[in-house]
Order: sequence, then structure tokens, then C-alpha cells
Amino acid sequence: MVLVPFPFTDLTGIKQRPALVVSSEQLNARGHDAILLAITSQIPTTPGVDDFLIPASELSACGLPKPSLIKLAKAVTLHQSLFIRPLGALPSGTLAEVLGRFHRQF
Repeated sequence: MVLVPFPFTDLTGIKQRPALVVSSEQLNARGHDAILLAITSQIPTTPGVDDFLIPASELSACGLPKPSLIKLAKAVTLHQSLFIRPLGALPSGTLAEVLGRFHRQF
């Protein structure tokens, strides 16, 4: 997970937010771009089918200070030079679950 300037979907602005890198390490090493999913701490009462709630026990490993969810439908490709700083890592089992849901839904 990294902190990035994440663009609004209508391109009217950006918001600094955490994001999950979902592109492969091989792709990230070969090129300058990475594929990211937005993370938000604005959790709705009923999360949508495109939301993945990060387990509370994994928040500190992710470098996140409060409950957060991954927005599976908010994907973007950004140049890695835009990364502000690394935050942490989603445990491999949870990452596999997120990637599986992402691929099945989109």
C-alpha cells in the first residue's frame, strides 16, 4: 500500500489517499506505471459489492490508522514517481482474496 494523489473519476481534482498496488511486481519493475485501487476510511453502513472491508486485525500491517475499505471499482494507473510514500502491506491471503474478487467482478 502506498499514499498517492488519487484522481477523482471525473478528473476535476485529486485527493491524497492510500491505495493498494494490484499490478504485479514484474510489471512494476519493468515499467514506470502501477495499477492501484483506492482505499477510504468512509465506510457506509452497508458496504457495496465493490467494497472490500480490510479486517481490523490487519490495519496496522497495512499502515492504516483507522477502519478502511478497498474500493474495487476505483482503479487507476499512475506513474510510480507520484507515490508519496509506502504505507504497509496487505497480508498475502487477504491480497489474494481482494484480487480474486476484483477479477471476478471486473
